[in-house]
Amino acid sequence: MVSLTQGRRPAELRVGLESLLAQEGVDLDIVCVGNGADPGELPAAVRRLVLPDNAGIPAGRNRGAEIVEGDYIFFLDDDAAVPSSTFLKDAVRMLVETGDIGLLQPRVTDPAGAADPRRWTPRLRKGSPTDSSDVFSVWEGATLLPRDVFDACGGGGAVLLRP
Repeated sequence: MVSLTQGRRPAELRVGLESLLAQEGVDLDIVCVGNGADPGELPAAVRRLVLPDNAGIPAGRNRGAEIVEGDYIFFLDDDAAVPSSTFLKDAVRMLVETGDIGLLQPRVTDPAGAADPRRWTPRLRKGSPTDSSDVFSVWEGATLLPRDVFDACGGGGAVLLRP
């Protein structure tokens, strides 16, 4: 798991990291990448990687990905949290059982219950945001993918996935 921050949202970062640490049924290797800034106080189970300069979002994520281990990689930005304590277990199971999904993203929704902007539904034919389907874009702030897919694409940033 790679969490990316510039140190500007410590309260939101804490919520996101706690949502990762609350995951059930998965082994976690978590690094918080301070992209040009120290991320501040972190839970004991979270490693710290401080980049001296802001390397940009894709490069910051890639630096974190270089040091975490596991068959799946999950990216979580400091303005996001995981929706349930079984999200990662359930998501990995879906990737394994389906076999043709290269990337999975939880539905992006406002935690305070405000109406979600349509731009948060990454499909041409929007329909209901609660219906899963193929997408044409991804908000990279919370994404899970098999490590071999990430590596085959050469890291984050411009990821092209094919079933």
